[in-house]
Amino acid sequence: MTSTANHESQEQARTIAAHRGRSLLVLYWPDDGEVKEDDVRDLRKFLKAQGLTRGTILPRLDVLIETIGGESDPPYLIGQMLHDYADKISFLVPNKALSAGTEICLAGHQVIMGEDATLSPIDTQFRDDEGRWWSETAIEHFRELADGAEGEDTRTAIIASTIGSIAPETIAKAYRESRVAAQHAEQLLNQHMLKDASPDQIKEVLDRLTKTAPSHECVNFRGDQAGIFTDISPLWKCGSLRHIRLLCAGQSPPWLLSRARWRYQQS
Repeated sequence: MTSTANHESQEQARTIAAHRGRSLLVLYWPDDGEVKEDDVRDLRKFLKAQGLTRGTILPRLDVLIETIGGESDPPYLIGQMLHDYADKISFLVPNKALSAGTEICLAGHQVIMGEDATLSPIDTQFRDDEGRWWSETAIEHFRELADGAEGEDTRTAIIASTIGSIAPETIAKAYRESRVAAQHAEQLLNQHMLKDASPDQIKEVLDRLTKTAPSHECVNFRGDQAGIFTDISPLWKCGSLRHIRLLCAGQSPPWLLSRARWRYQQS
């Protein structure tokens, strides 16, 4: 990034932090990068470099997040890590925080979304040894397709060409990943987003995020429809959406892999 672009990005961060009256942390993963295990260590290292230490709690923190998702464990660890540094956390979603990004948002007390911003179901996907993408939802959809087919021969053919081609260890991993993601989401909801809600309310939200949505790509949790969260309001009311989107292209620390970029701005 050029010095001019970096200066502009810093000014954008200052503008948002000043407007909101709190420090701002930007977590940005480009579309060709995913939330991965290494990011947990890298983010901790980055926060330490900003002078933040565990136990020195900020009263409020904004976390601007942009990601298409990633692995099942890191979002839970990142969400819990952020509370080592801040008490009340608001997540800003100008564009998208899908799958793992949605799970990270469950660690907040507030989610503020852009007019066309989207969250998504928490439906962990992974590639098998042949490069094919799988999830529990995909496997269950194949089962439903076979169950609804007319004639035993048709059902057998569907199973043979879909589920029958999946290695047993792949099916086991799909169910494991799904259960882990659901458990992580439930813990984050209980401890942070919905800590004052009833068990029935938490179960309803959890089911919507992990069971009842059609698929990973079902990005229908728009800012004007996402009543599952306690406080969602249009992002454009609290700052420049253009500035926030440009900020996501901020400078990457030299020690960080190119797949992710962080930025921190004190209030």
